[in-house]
Amino acid sequence: MFNPIDHELVREEPSIRRSYIDNAICAEEEDYLEIIRKYQKALRQKNALLKEPEQPSEEEILGYTETLCHYGNEITLRRLQWIKKANKKLPFFMKKITRREEKIYINYQSNYIKKTIEFNKENNGLYIDHFPRQEGAPSLQLLEKAFWLKYSLLSEKERRAKTTLVGPHRDEWQLFLDSRLLKGHGSQGEIRAALLTLKLSELALYRERTGRKPVFLLDDFSSELDRERREFLLEYLLSTDLQVFITTTEDISGEGKSFFIHRGSYAKQHQCE
Repeated sequence: MFNPIDHELVREEPSIRRSYIDNAICAEEEDYLEIIRKYQKALRQKNALLKEPEQPSEEEILGYTETLCHYGNEITLRRLQWIKKANKKLPFFMKKITRREEKIYINYQSNYIKKTIEFNKENNGLYIDHFPRQEGAPSLQLLEKAFWLKYSLLSEKERRAKTTLVGPHRDEWQLFLDSRLLKGHGSQGEIRAALLTLKLSELALYRERTGRKPVFLLDDFSSELDRERREFLLEYLLSTDLQVFITTTEDISGEGKSFFIHRGSYAKQHQCE
């Protein structure tokens, strides 16, 4: 679904962006939801332990930290794999909407993967802080090594802060357009086009992964895109076999069936007095 509230993906806090990508992966991979649940359960338990008045033992903390490392590395790896595939789709769909060649990509910032490349430099299809000489996404072994290294540096700080500081629950991803961070630097039109591009890429990845055809819902279509972009998008959607539902206050030319709503009720006539 694409609607006005999606602007939060660019403008609001990282937890919204983390939830979005996790939901996208869950739709494609059923076991990912259980991994998320187990990670969140261990995170709650460790944070509760750190907040106890009496200092917990290192053994108690390590027990939960090992669980967080195991499931957290799987979360990070799958996020990176999904983003790598999405980054290959994004320019194609952006061109369908804008009719221009624009470099659009997702940058993933890990809480514990060592930073070894420039913030917005391409690395084999990924735009992430990354391990050197590592093709594609890092392996689980390298992620585990990075996790424990970061934990060794922050374990005492975790005790003082009484919260868990290492893990994918503190990661971030952001959208870039022509090497510009959209948050704080993109226009309304650029943000809308980028978000719609992201949703179309999500649809394509879901279909490739599952073999199932999703339904696409476009809410408040006329206010979210200018006329030129709407025409380009409709032209593309009409060329697909997707089932699409659109709400709008304007006429939409082309194939499809229209339903008119007037004061909350179905109206047979287009012109409602």
